[in-house]
Amino acid sequence: MDVDPEYSTTMPVVNMDLPNGDSFNVDRPFDVPDRFEEDTLQEMSLPTNISEPVTESVTYSIVEGATQRGNPLLVDSEGFIYTVKKTLPGRTTWRCKVRGKSGNCSAMVFQSNSVGQGVCSPQV
Repeated sequence: MDVDPEYSTTMPVVNMDLPNGDSFNVDRPFDVPDRFEEDTLQEMSLPTNISEPVTESVTYSIVEGATQRGNPLLVDSEGFIYTVKKTLPGRTTWRCKVRGKSGNCSAMVFQSNSVGQGVCSPQV
């Protein structure tokens, strides 16, 4: 392979002197930090009695004629309100009433033979 004479193949000399007059020396020893140096933090103690959280079942009540048009509303024990989305014989689908620019609540309750079954928690 021939080298074009236009291009120089020599490396420029780099001044390895540091500003304070010391020269760069790779043989100089240095301190190696411990690999597993840890802070001495006190460990947190865990509680000795861990019990299952008590979950109360959600109860529903229907308020007849509660809307401006006289339709019923479904109110649950957590304070969420649902309106009728669809009614079929023996089955009613309720949807969360929260609607607006800030977002819609996607919770649904399916009522069959006067028994309510929630699908998901209300999200406001």
